[in-house]
Amino acid sequence: MPTKKYVWKDTDNAAREAICYLVADSHLGYTGVERAAHGEIGYNRVRDLCLGLKAPARLSEFLLICEVCKADPVKVLKRVLDLAAHKEVSYSVDAIMDDVYGEAADRAAKKAEREMSVQPPQASAPDVDPVAAREQEKLEQTRRFLREGVGIAALHDPHKFDHEGDQDA
Repeated sequence: MPTKKYVWKDTDNAAREAICYLVADSHLGYTGVERAAHGEIGYNRVRDLCLGLKAPARLSEFLLICEVCKADPVKVLKRVLDLAAHKEVSYSVDAIMDDVYGEAADRAAKKAEREMSVQPPQASAPDVDPVAAREQEKLEQTRRFLREGVGIAALHDPHKFDHEGDQDA
């Protein structure tokens, strides 16, 4: 276990934010980055870099993550230097993860808007969102199960007695 305590500088924190953004924007996740890098950088190291734990990113790790995430390392490095020079970088892990999840939520919302604009309008119920209706139905089903008492989850599965998978080949 390493005993050296690293002091992170503004450039290190800016690089961490850039790496965190690259991983989130690529939709690979920590495991995906590890697999795409063929094990050259591990899951835990990618996680540590994104969360600002242990040592700052080495140049080789930075370049490898840029390559895996299909980002131009020169542009990313310029962004890192701009962040370090002009902005106070957040040091809180919670703030980092809020940024990551916030950006992911924004991207998901924009994607849902694009999908809804591409789909033809449905004539049956234009005011009802089908995703929200399914979620509401699941919520009501869960509340009903809780009112009836907690039991074995398999007993409440609507497909329990569908014997489609039990047929002989």
